[in-house]
Amino acid sequence: MATAATTESLELDEATRQAYAQQGREYLDKIRSQIAEVADANQHLLQAGAGPWICPGPVTFSALLFKLDINGRFLYPPGPFHGHVKFHAELPGFGLAEGMSVGISTFVVNRNDLVGEVSCEVHFIGVGPGGLQINWKRGKQIIGSFVGGGLIEGAGLFIGTGRFDLD
Repeated sequence: MATAATTESLELDEATRQAYAQQGREYLDKIRSQIAEVADANQHLLQAGAGPWICPGPVTFSALLFKLDINGRFLYPPGPFHGHVKFHAELPGFGLAEGMSVGISTFVVNRNDLVGEVSCEVHFIGVGPGGLQINWKRGKQIIGSFVGGGLIEGAGLFIGTGRFDLD
């Protein structure tokens, strides 16, 4: 009996049901009328190559106590900015390691705008398998990061300035 009473209380009279249906159609029409305006105002978001860019690549490095020598090569995906960029830095910090890592970089600037000096912070740790993380900035804006794994012997933290060039 409780089920029958609940079902009866959920039934709407025809006028109420028609009013809700009309209100739903009006909302749908309003949304549809705004689609072209929203698409035109945000056309830049629909263009290929608007970023962020996901770029695979290898990184090799060698750290001897207070100096890290690091090199990377990353591939921008097919599109208007397709191609390789290379990264090199000699950074001060502290660590003892040698390694090679393969991973993914994410950049929020296109390949051409990436070229030039950047501030960077490098973290790594491993005994055999290990992990490497790099963060790149221009001024106060983070422009990219790398996360990878590979053969890493040692640990370290290095902060300084490096450079991207087209390859």
